[in-house]
Amino acid sequence: MHDQPADAADAFCTAVILVSVLGDIPTARTFASAVDSGQRVPPRIFGISTPNSVIGHIAPRWGLNGPVISVSPVGPPLDEGIELATHLAQDGDANRFLIILNDPLDVRAEQYEATALLLTVNTHSDAASGETQ
Repeated sequence: MHDQPADAADAFCTAVILVSVLGDIPTARTFASAVDSGQRVPPRIFGISTPNSVIGHIAPRWGLNGPVISVSPVGPPLDEGIELATHLAQDGDANRFLIILNDPLDVRAEQYEATALLLTVNTHSDAASGETQ
């Protein structure tokens, strides 16, 4: 967005869609360990997804001015992210969508892999159709 004139950047309403099958495993483990041992949960650990919190914090700083949504898909993650983007486009909630797929590379969840895809509403088709490209 930094390469675009201000008026072009303002024409976009960018939603951020975080798709994660397993969510924030390290935070879940911290909670489980504390509960299992009868200890207090560390005060800086909140019962929310750390990636979700980070995206909610960063999105406005980067001018991503649309909805910020996190989902745990039942089906293929990318398909569900695109389906959600399509619904947001049809409702007029956003016209550009940053879909982030984020899950651990292994069961230990020591390393995560993220893939991002930027979609925009197809302006070459009927605007009422809400198709994305």
